Amino acid sequence: MTIRQYLELQQTLPENFDTKTEYFIECVSIYKDTSTEKVQEMNYDELIKVFRSMDITPKPAVDSIKLRRKTLYKIPFMKLTLGEWIDLEHYMTKSDTILEVLSVLYRQKTDGDVWTEDTYEEYSNFVNKRKNIFLETKAINVIQIKKEYLDFRNKVLESYEGLFSIPFDEDYGELTQYEIEEQERLDEIEKDQASFIWEETILGMCNNDITKMDIVLKTPFILVFNVMSANKKRMERERANARKNKN
Repeated sequence: MTIRQYLELQQTLPENFDTKTEYFIECVSIYKDTSTEKVQEMNYDELIKVFRSMDITPKPAVDSIKLRRKTLYKIPFMKLTLGEWIDLEHYMTKSDTILEVLSVLYRQKTDGDVWTEDTYEEYSNFVNKRKNIFLETKAINVIQIKKEYLDFRNKVLESYEGLFSIPFDEDYGELTQYEIEEQERLDEIEKDQASFIWEETILGMCNNDITKMDIVLKTPFILVFNVMSANKKRMERERANARKNKN
């Protein structure tokens, strides 16, 4: 089964058919890449046997894919840049983006030698142009890639727990009513800004110089996270010292 067939089957829902048999026939037609008329010639037992054989047994995504005389390799997740991480965050929120995910995670590679490491094709705006070439890839070889990446992503976020959420301190102490209202207003602004964390992060790292944003996006995501973590700890120390001095 190819990715094309897999996606088509995902969009073929039993509630859109009058009977289960009609649903089975349509699915087998897609799977066999043949007309429904030919599938209708099968006896019922044969139809059900083929339908049940369509299930894909999960297995790790392959390390390389051959497409149109080129070999694309699965990039090690730790090598992803911030720009790739951000795009994958977007694609992972949708259920029908396997082609986009494959386009990000499978690249051309230049093998290094004993002195140099392998280098992967630089990420650019090729996803929409390239994604359809993955339609003829065997689904069983790559269908687990989203789960593998999500498992990796979740482990990374666990390691940087609290980095992507802003703790809002609502202990206003002995402030006047006006000061409390002003602090609440500032807290709301801060909460709104949390939804733009990537934009704020990128602008902060390039000192608001938008001409340098591309450099930040091409920086390894793990380096960016480490810098963000260090900055967060520094701000927490400064905030704690400010409270201490106030008391």
